[in-house]
Amino acid sequence: MSINIVVKAEAPVPPYTCELVSFQTQATPFALYGLWLKSQRYFWASPEDWEVARSLLAQVGSELLMPCGIDIVNGLDRIYNLLDVRLAGIERTSTGTGTEADPFVYDPPIFQTPEIFDDEPISMIGLATNNNRAWKNLLNGTTSSDFGDDRSFRDQLQSLVDEDAGDDADISTIITALTAAGVDLDALLLLLA
Repeated sequence: MSINIVVKAEAPVPPYTCELVSFQTQATPFALYGLWLKSQRYFWASPEDWEVARSLLAQVGSELLMPCGIDIVNGLDRIYNLLDVRLAGIERTSTGTGTEADPFVYDPPIFQTPEIFDDEPISMIGLATNNNRAWKNLLNGTTSSDFGDDRSFRDQLQSLVDEDAGDDADISTIITALTAAGVDLDALLLLLA
């Protein structure tokens, strides 16, 4: 008399979902052997379940032998490069095919720690930095490479009034002088408010 201690199972039905798992390369032969054992007929409730399970387990076995991580790394590098170009204005070129044997090589390389390039005019960081410098120069006269005038907008406005209108000028003369100098009076009133 023989006793069957194997619990028979029904094969899972599609659709199948994927998971990314961490797997030790050295354990691959043991995992493949375990999959092979599980693909034997006596584990499955019916011949149809056995057929589905064998196909599914063979697919899992082939996935264990593929270097699937390289696609993920390449995808992350593409996102890194996209952000670097858009945010910091750093453009890269690459060589290689993106496989494990011939990986992408980037020029300039992708650094482990980010560098700050705030002077790149094509980047969002560069534009934000330039706008910040412009506002500081306008409000309190802070100078930078792009903004060399150390007078605030109030100082510049007073200079225009003093030069063009004189001390005894009325408001219409001052408005005429400012308009002739190209000052947007509506924007000026907003700044002075």
